[in-house]
Amino acid sequence: MIFLTLFATFQQLVGDLFAVLSLLGTAMMLLSLYSSIDSKIERWGVGGLLVGILGQLSIAITGVQVDKIGFMFRFPPEQINGILLLSFAFLILRGWLRSTIFNLCSTL
Repeated sequence: MIFLTLFATFQQLVGDLFAVLSLLGTAMMLLSLYSSIDSKIERWGVGGLLVGILGQLSIAITGVQVDKIGFMFRFPPEQINGILLLSFAFLILRGWLRSTIFNLCSTL
């Protein structure tokens, strides 16, 4: 329980950065569907998404009351959840588009 509380506190401090990095990384991954992108961008996108989701879950489990998350952008928790959901949707859409286009190209 102490670990969850520490992680929830960590999320309160830098959760906005993880959400924004996740959104930027997955948006760049979606836009560069066939071009080779830097592996750092992939790590930012997926890593920010995973750490952001785990942080939001730790806040929900510990029951910490939060008005704003982060020190740079100061987003409310609902907005952080929306950004992480959009980032996840970009990641799923990229995978779906790649598999669909690959299947179309392999049948030609």
